[in-house]
Amino acid sequence: MEVQAAVQKNDIKNGSGAGIIARNHQAIQQACSIVLSEFAEPLSLDSVSERIGFSKFHFERVFKQIMHMTFYQYVTKVRISHSQMLLADSSTSITDIAIASGFSGSSAFSRAFRQETGKSPSDFRKFLQSHT
Repeated sequence: MEVQAAVQKNDIKNGSGAGIIARNHQAIQQACSIVLSEFAEPLSLDSVSERIGFSKFHFERVFKQIMHMTFYQYVTKVRISHSQMLLADSSTSITDIAIASGFSGSSAFSRAFRQETGKSPSDFRKFLQSHT
């Protein structure tokens, strides 16, 4: 019994205990919820890590370990996913979609969209229109 308690105490001290793992997962889940609800607003690694109570460096490391992508890659994926839904509406301009999706402008949006999907936003819109 004493050996098990010592192992658990050592696991917690070294950061490998189940409690720490659960806390990390809970914090990353909280960070993802923040991104999903606030993706249209400016989001920074600093502000989100502070809100979940992690240092910037620990948050960055744990986020990548759990999500298999960086925080900013996740933010971009969420924003691109939202923009894909908006592109189905042909009456909304690409610039308006970029801003509504959290991008600073249409050029940053177009660059990120093409990198993520392999198509420009306008080509993606044309693709959607030709398949409906």
